[in-house]
Amino acid sequence: MLLGTGRCSALCSSCEGKSWKVMLSSPTCPVLEALGKKLSFEIAVGFNGRVWVKADSPSTVIVVVNAIVKSESLSGAQQKIMAEKLLQKIQMIKLRILIESLQVLLSVSICNCGYDEALNLIETG
Repeated sequence: MLLGTGRCSALCSSCEGKSWKVMLSSPTCPVLEALGKKLSFEIAVGFNGRVWVKADSPSTVIVVVNAIVKSESLSGAQQKIMAEKLLQKIQMIKLRILIESLQVLLSVSICNCGYDEALNLIETG
């Protein structure tokens, strides 16, 4: 993975299956179409089977590349289902992180202590 100017990108050379051929030969790719509704990324597909993914965060790049690799043996309908489940998991993780952050902030304001002390209070109950 290459990092630079606030954008992250990766070259997926392991996409040796049919996924890159499908992406080049059809106007839409179900997995990319489903992911594109919720995630912001750019993709370039070469005739050599290499797929370049570019996004604002490393986690988005990883999600897209893994989804492409895992979708190679799936039908279009299965790709869409996989992408939707993946997006649901991402949403749940983001929600969990938000809840944990709010707990820390609330603890900091209630006990009038520092961030580290608040984390310690949350972990010890």
